[in-house]
Amino acid sequence: MVSNARAPTISRKKMRRARNDADSDTSEYHSDERIAARPRKRQRREASGPPKRKIRSVKPDLKAATPAEYRRTRGKRGLLEKFMNDFPLELKFEVFRHLEPLDVLRLARTSKSLRAILMSRSSSDIWRAARSNVEGLPPLPHDLNEPQYANLAFDPHCHNCMTRCETIIWGCRMRCCKKCLPKVFCDYDELRARFLWSSHFQDMLWWACPQLDFDLEGIKSPWGSGPAWIGVIPSATEKIALQLEKLSPEEYKDWIDAQKVLSEVITEFQHVEACIKWRRSKTEERSKQLATIRSRRKETIIQRLNDLGWGETVKELLESHDDPFSSHRLVNQAKDLTDRVSMWTGWRNIEGPLVEFLAERRANFQAEKRLDTLRYRCTILRHMYKARSDCTDPNFPMPSIGHAMMSWRVFDNIWKIPFDQESIEAEVQECFQKLTPLISEWHSHVKRSLLEIVQRELPHTRLPDLALAKTVFECNSCGEYLWYADAFVHKCLITIGPQDQAREEARRLEFLDLGLPYDPYEEFDLGIWRVDVLRYSHEASRKAIMTMEVCGLDIETTTVDDLHILNPIMECLTCADDDDDAGRTRTFLRWEHVILHNDQCEDIVRLSDEDFQNLREQIENWERNEMNSAMFYTSDPLRCKLCHYPGNLKDIKSHLKRRHKVGKMTKEHWRWNPGRVHLEKRVGIPLWDRIGT
Repeated sequence: MVSNARAPTISRKKMRRARNDADSDTSEYHSDERIAARPRKRQRREASGPPKRKIRSVKPDLKAATPAEYRRTRGKRGLLEKFMNDFPLELKFEVFRHLEPLDVLRLARTSKSLRAILMSRSSSDIWRAARSNVEGLPPLPHDLNEPQYANLAFDPHCHNCMTRCETIIWGCRMRCCKKCLPKVFCDYDELRARFLWSSHFQDMLWWACPQLDFDLEGIKSPWGSGPAWIGVIPSATEKIALQLEKLSPEEYKDWIDAQKVLSEVITEFQHVEACIKWRRSKTEERSKQLATIRSRRKETIIQRLNDLGWGETVKELLESHDDPFSSHRLVNQAKDLTDRVSMWTGWRNIEGPLVEFLAERRANFQAEKRLDTLRYRCTILRHMYKARSDCTDPNFPMPSIGHAMMSWRVFDNIWKIPFDQESIEAEVQECFQKLTPLISEWHSHVKRSLLEIVQRELPHTRLPDLALAKTVFECNSCGEYLWYADAFVHKCLITIGPQDQAREEARRLEFLDLGLPYDPYEEFDLGIWRVDVLRYSHEASRKAIMTMEVCGLDIETTTVDDLHILNPIMECLTCADDDDDAGRTRTFLRWEHVILHNDQCEDIVRLSDEDFQNLREQIENWERNEMNSAMFYTSDPLRCKLCHYPGNLKDIKSHLKRRHKVGKMTKEHWRWNPGRVHLEKRVGIPLWDRIGT
């Protein structure tokens, strides 16, 4: 590789300017006559009162700590003057041999005399000895001298802008910061487009010019991936191109042999690889050293904080997923902790900020624990209420937990339990005992409200008529058809009215006064059961009565459970379609589907026993598919009739077999869980059967 592409080590002009500045500072410092000739300013006296005496501050005596001959010296006459003047040259050389290359390089920049000694060829032994003091450092490359190699390997500054830089481009013998990289280098495609050289000439330059291999050097390319994995220095490449552009291929070959380019490229590439490997090993070693220091500092800080009583808070921070303690700026430092008064290493300076940080974190931990405890208690209350509700008869259900909390507020004492108490089951059971008489009153209120709705249309309706299959309600909000048991738990009937807003706001303020982190009622679906959106459905009730009459059932005694067990299959004759070619199409419905069927279909009959036997397999498959389809829409869609256990089809079958020793589940063993599955979801679609002529 040609050495012309190598960047200069340090600008002599900058060094000369720095020395001139130092000389000027020294001359000004020693110009006693000019200082004495300058007139002294008098202190201005105030008009009122005598002049105040100035209090002199006591300062440490710095003169006693410095030898007399060095007290008024700067620049050229430093503390190394005695060493340079009095010590023999052989002893100086012996001292220099124990230094490292960067130390020798910096010594050479301190004075002209040291520079004259260390930059002479006779001092090469000093540089070699200093280089041998660095473990694993590759040997001196053929194209660099000792100071240049030391400057490249150890002096952390960008060779272009002179700022601090740790990025070494070994292939180009220079350091370059991230900002200067796209200014100094360009990718090879840009170089070809700039100079428009022939392909043969480009191959010649490829071997002769210094290159930056981003993958090899481990540097991120500023031009992305692809062809931009190689960078070149345009000025160096153009300079070499001026030497080669007039050469023929034969002359170029002779030039290659004369310059020994190929052998040097191979040798230099091997040296570059060795330097990169050494640099990475030193970086890893340094990283391990810094990690060890950080760990040692962290352990020392933890021990001291434990002595101050903050051990539990520190432990919680260390076990958290983000570990803010280890990443704290006062902890995560590669500096050992001392007892000195120092900004970063002194324990006295960091103790206060760390204690303040831990106090804030402890308060946050306590608030989070209170919040988690409150949410956990809400979950326990919800599960216990659901378990109690699942054990009740669906014909006499419990109100929603939101209604119980808003209407009666029987669970308010749960939120007053101390946060350090683990179990709240006993307190919840006490609240359930208070609920029993309130639920009985609520049942009476719901029955009276439903009876009033029906009596508006049918004045002679009695209370027992509400549980009959002939009484069907309709929700004005969602259009769902409901029977008596569904009306207790239908979600549209549980709402928060305008009159409840003020009461809700007062409750929130009350909970805040208790010191709770938030309103626990927000964890529940609040609402009070209201009958405003419910009405009696004439059309649905008429269809239910028609179905029972067709089946020969007494409409004054037949309940929904009776029809569920009987499970009559109906046929709509109005929907029948006679086709001479395809035959006759018949439409079969489950009894519940009659309510949702077309209002214009009046000719609906019950399927005869003979037809049922002929179509048994199709009907059983049809009902099985309906059941499987209904299972996907909600959780716990079914109830066991023997003990009211809720679950899906698989759960109920397993429950009947395990708990009640029932081998085959029939409609006598289960019922739909009120309010869980809408009517149109559980009846499915009609069964069409085509019978050929």
